[in-house]
Parts: sequence; structure tokens; C-alpha cells
Amino acid sequence: MSYLNDCHYCQSIHGAIAAAHLDGDEELVRRVKADFQYADISEKMKALLIIASKVQRGGKHVTTEDMTHARSLGASDVEIHDAVLIAAAFCMYNRYVDGLATVQPRDEAMYRERQDGGARRLRKCEQNLSSGRAGETLRRELIAHIALPEDLPGISGAFAFRSETAKPMRELAHILLHEINSLTPGERELIATFVSSQNDCYFCQTSHGAAAASHLGGDEVVRRVKTDYESAPVSPKLKALLAIAGKVQRDGKLVTAEDVERAKREGASDVEIHDTVLIAAASACTTVTWTALIPGNRAKMACIRKWGSTWPNMVI
Repeated sequence: MSYLNDCHYCQSIHGAIAAAHLDGDEELVRRVKADFQYADISEKMKALLIIASKVQRGGKHVTTEDMTHARSLGASDVEIHDAVLIAAAFCMYNRYVDGLATVQPRDEAMYRERQDGGARRLRKCEQNLSSGRAGETLRRELIAHIALPEDLPGISGAFAFRSETAKPMRELAHILLHEINSLTPGERELIATFVSSQNDCYFCQTSHGAAAASHLGGDEVVRRVKTDYESAPVSPKLKALLAIAGKVQRDGKLVTAEDVERAKREGASDVEIHDTVLIAAASACTTVTWTALIPGNRAKMACIRKWGSTWPNMVI
């Protein structure tokens, strides 16, 4: 994923750790990045990489046929879920790294020096990953690609499916959207709404839009921000932050020093710029996760607005 997102730091450090797990086989890592279909890996891994690569472009690209193909080669629902979430998470991490223009050393030796420690930590988890729910199979046909709870819309179903991964994602969302911050809750929800609209995720833009409208006393501002934030009745500072968020949604490397300088001129602090980048990156992650697992935006239902309006005091 980091290779497809052209993030030098992430592809280098994770490639080094992967090579350490593979007895130093850096050539295999190189071949997977160049063309995984011709790499010396299992057919199941190739099928999961097909899904992951589609998630990287947009969750809606994943098809039922992709899932059926992966299952026919032995992939479980948990493995499919985790492949989607890894791909989605790295859309967030890569945008986060690039959107803040973090230092990314070009000396490959630095990454190799770090690989052994990282590999040792990751090996401790391998036994757990091979047990538990890894043998689950579908018991009935669902609209979702994997067996998600039918009564929970959007990302909530994916959260309920895998509580271990949901916990840190919920905690991050709570910190970014609900904890005390110089940006108001309404402003932060507007950023999440705008990025979700750019991602074309009905559930996320509608639920976060309802939360923003609840904070702001109406949905007209929400509608105008989604349509054209530069002409919307929001502060010049928020417009500058939305410009950064919109670029992060497309690719973190699109954010320029001029974008950041504009935001600072309008009064944005480093923390506000940081949180804007992370909200945008996290929204990209959650959107591609649930749209990949639930085709067709199943959650187009009247309850979304009512549910979203209760979010000002909730953790998603």
C-alpha cells in the first residue's frame, strides 16, 4: 500500500520489516511491489493483495467476485477484513506522513537497522493471528462482503466485527472530534464531512454532516461547505484548513508550504493544522474500509440523520 501511495518512509520501513520476517529476502519484497502477480507468494496472498490494491484506489472498487476469489483460495473473513483495514489504514498513515511533510530519510541502511527490532515485536503477535476467529466462514448470504452485523450501518458494522481494531480507531476519532480543542466541535465535524463527501461516502458525509448541523444549528452551512467551501459562511481560517484537508484527501504530498502558510496567516496553530491533516487522513481510512466491506452504501436509510444528530456527545 505504501508503495502504491508513493510514501518513501512507510514502504521502506515496512519493506525492511517484511524482509526480516522473510529471512532477509529483500528481492521478494521488491517483486511484490513491482508486480505481485509474478512474485513467489501464495495464491491466497495474491488474492488479498488484489483486494488491498483496489481499496487503495477506493473501497467501492472491491467486488463480490474479488471476495469469492479470495475465499476460494482459503482466505477467511477475518483475513479479508484485516487486508481491507491494513490497506485503508495505510491510506491514512501515508497521507499523514506526507501531508505534514515529515522527514523521510533516503538512506536505506537506516531502515534495515530498524528492521530486526520491529520484526521481533511483530512475531509475538503471529500465534494470536492464527487462532480465534480465523476459521470463521459465512453461514448465510449477506449484502456485506463479509459477515457484518446487519443491524449496524456503515463503519459501525465493521467496528463490531473486529473489536480489537475498532478500539484504537474509535479512540482516535474521539480525540480528534470530541475532546477539548481550539477548533470547535462543529468545525471539526465539518472537516470530516467535507472529506467524506470528497470520498463519495454517503454514510460518513451524512452522519458527520448531521453531527455538524447539530453543533451549528442547521444544515445549510454543511451543504454549502460540501458544495463550495470557499464561498460558504465559515471563517477564513477554516477555509484554509479545508483546503489542506481537500489536498490530503487526494494525496498528502499535494499539501504545499503555501497552503500551510495561508492557514497560519489566518490564525491556525500547528496543532490545528496537525489535527486537520489527521482528520482528513483518518476519514480516508474509515471511508475506504467500510465501502470495501459493504458494497452499494447499504446505509442509505432515514435513521442516519437522527443518529448523527446525537453524535455531539458520543464516541463513534
